[in-house]
Amino acid sequence: MEGTDKVKLLGAWGYKTSHRLFGIVESNTYEAVAEHFEYHLGLGRVEVLPVMDMVQRRKDLGSGI
Repeated sequence: MEGTDKVKLLGAWGYKTSHRLFGIVESNTYEAVAEHFEYHLGLGRVEVLPVMDMVQRRKDLGSGI
């Protein structure tokens, strides 16, 4: 697993016993991430979970919670 100019690889880990790979990537668009992993779909299940920085979001909204 490697990054590209559109998708930055922040980290990658393997769980060898279950033959699973986990990666954290960063991109400006979901489409770039989907395109990046299109090849991997032929190799097995790929699950992409978009997430956001909730601490930063709370700060952006001005919430002290």
